[in-house]
Amino acid sequence: MCEAAWGNTFYSVSPTTRKHTSGWGMDAAKEEKHALHSAWSIWELRDSNKGNYGENLHKLCTFSTVEEFWAYWNNIPKPSLCLHDGVSKKKFVDRSVQSFCVFREGIRPEWEDPVNITGGEWQVSLSTQLQAPALDDTWDKLVLGMIGETIDPDTEVTGARIIHKNKKDTHSYRFELWLRSRDRNLADEIRAELLTCMNTDNAGTKITRTDCTYKEHRH
Repeated sequence: MCEAAWGNTFYSVSPTTRKHTSGWGMDAAKEEKHALHSAWSIWELRDSNKGNYGENLHKLCTFSTVEEFWAYWNNIPKPSLCLHDGVSKKKFVDRSVQSFCVFREGIRPEWEDPVNITGGEWQVSLSTQLQAPALDDTWDKLVLGMIGETIDPDTEVTGARIIHKNKKDTHSYRFELWLRSRDRNLADEIRAELLTCMNTDNAGTKITRTDCTYKEHRH
């Protein structure tokens, strides 16, 4: 069950009670389930002056089938609604959100996790010129490529994160793809797949290698 307060409403979504019409195009109400290779969890990082990074991480839900994913994904607010600029940014009833994360079940979206601590990540930084629909679409494509394991067929990827970064008077968004090792040859191969995935059906500015920065996880 995935539950959260948003705006003036409270939503509670079961993966067996929702239908969807996008993506893989399955009907969540049907008995047949289409299993993913791995189970994944969706997290939010709350924007709070209280507590450390780990304490502000909250798991929203876990899914292991295509149907469960869409049931949750279609009912969690899009990044543009809570990570966008100060004019259009909205808040949950009881909190504001700084980041959304999707990670393999059992792995927390923090460097200190035993699986992440020996790895690194690709960071794709984009400016505020990225409009809300493009922001959401790019995040969708990254997550779909990851959980469908078209970006990485060998489970090198541990998760993905989108975060709104304020830099002085400007705003920027960063997409991150976390890896379990520091094998740069493998990381470079994954970057190529990452760019292919994020640029699919992209009518706007293409994301290039110069937008990508590799960073090792250091505790």
